[in-house]
Amino acid sequence: MFDAQGAVLNIPEFAKLLYQIQRVREDNGGDGKVIELWTDSFYAVQLAQGFLRYFKTKSEGLLRLNVDLSAKAEQGPFGFYFTRFAMDYPRVELRIVTSKFFDDMVDAAKKVGSMDSSGRVLWVLDGKTNYKAIIASNTVTNRSGDISQLAAVSPEWECVMKVPKHSTKLISVTDTNVAECPQASALFEGLSSEVPEHEGPSGDESDYTGLYTG
Repeated sequence: MFDAQGAVLNIPEFAKLLYQIQRVREDNGGDGKVIELWTDSFYAVQLAQGFLRYFKTKSEGLLRLNVDLSAKAEQGPFGFYFTRFAMDYPRVELRIVTSKFFDDMVDAAKKVGSMDSSGRVLWVLDGKTNYKAIIASNTVTNRSGDISQLAAVSPEWECVMKVPKHSTKLISVTDTNVAECPQASALFEGLSSEVPEHEGPSGDESDYTGLYTG
C-alpha cells in the first residue's frame, strides 16, 4: 500500500511497478496479460488522459487517434465499466475500471471537509491471489417455549392450555479477505485529482509519484 499524500501519480514510475506485478502474477500461474486499475469515475478520465499523453511522448508526437464519439466504455459481466489501453511497457492490456463505490469514497471525503484526494484510491488487485475465505460458521435453531416453561417465567400463562409454536434458525459466518501474495497487487490512496505525470520519473522512484525532474 502506498500513501500518495496528495501527490500526482507518475506514469513512467508506475509502469515499472506494473512490470513487477506482471512478473509476480506470471510466477503464480496467471497469464499476466491483463492488469485492472480500479478507481473513481472522475479520476478514471484523468488517468486515461495521462496515459494518452504518455503514449504521445513515447511516439515523439507522432501518435494519432481515431475516436468514435458514439462509443461508450465497455461493461463487464458484473456491471463494472472499463476502458482498455495497450501498454508498451509492460506489454499488457491495461483496463481502467470504475465503480460507484469509489465515487462514494471521494464524495464522503469532500463532505467531511477534507480534500477529495484523501478519499481517492487506485487499486491494482489480483483476482487469483486475493479472495474471501470463511474462518468459522455457526447455526442455531431457537424454538418457542411450551406452556410449563412460560408459566414458570410469568403467572399470566398459568391459565393457558395451548400456544402456537414456532422456530427460528440463525446462521452466522465469520470470514476474512486473504492476500496470498501481496506483491501481485498494489493499493494507492491519497492521490491528487490532477492528470498524472507522463514525461519522465520524478527522481524518487520508490513512491511512484511526483513531477518530472529531468
